[in-house]
Amino acid sequence: MKGRFTNDTLKYTFTFVIYSVIMLFFTLYPKIEGSQISEIFAADKIAHVIQFFLFSFLYYKMRLSACLKQRVNDGFKQDLTYNKYIFTELFLLGLLLSVLFETLQIPITGRTFDWYDVLANLIGIQLFILLFIIIQKKKIYNKKRSDKNSDFKN
Repeated sequence: MKGRFTNDTLKYTFTFVIYSVIMLFFTLYPKIEGSQISEIFAADKIAHVIQFFLFSFLYYKMRLSACLKQRVNDGFKQDLTYNKYIFTELFLLGLLLSVLFETLQIPITGRTFDWYDVLANLIGIQLFILLFIIIQKKKIYNKKRSDKNSDFKN
């Protein structure tokens, strides 16, 4: 299929893969003795939320850029229904990676499996989805409002 991947698709895919590898590296890195950041429960969980929020953003951009050209060529327009499929994939992938990363930490010195880390990761994904939906609804509301105002002017 000629021209299936755009520069944006390659850019977002590369960025997503590099970010995922960096996440894996830090997940498998042994705990540093005397490190205070890992001993502060709230800071650790906030870091997990932020990490998976960024993961979600990059995954969404990658999936959207990979499918948008095909969807435009097929005459489909981007809608919230399509985003629900991406969000479902994202949540399941995030859950799978969270459990996998935590499981891989078991044999590493100073690391343990922590369900709270998995929960914090999923909260990061859910925050991304919630923020995305709020922004989309605001855009739709503003567009309807501007269309309504332009009708009155004519």
